[in-house]
Amino acid sequence: MSTETFIEAHNSRGIDMKNRLLSLVAQEWQESFLRFIETGEAKPEFLVFLDENADCQNAVEQVFALQSKAFEEFARLLSVPSAS
Repeated sequence: MSTETFIEAHNSRGIDMKNRLLSLVAQEWQESFLRFIETGEAKPEFLVFLDENADCQNAVEQVFALQSKAFEEFARLLSVPSAS
């Protein structure tokens, strides 16, 4: 699932959320940020930036919180007995 699809699925204002999160990340690092939150992969240079930039850290934390809530909801749905 792409980041945009994920955010739209979990926030009625998904594009606004994506733009707000991206606004926390310096423009030259936005592509690396999106790759990191989609795949967990990052170049060492981005990891240095992430380690040193509180706004980028905040953006990553917000995305991971959204993903965690989505997984919790998915697990909750899986644990509901079927009505058969």
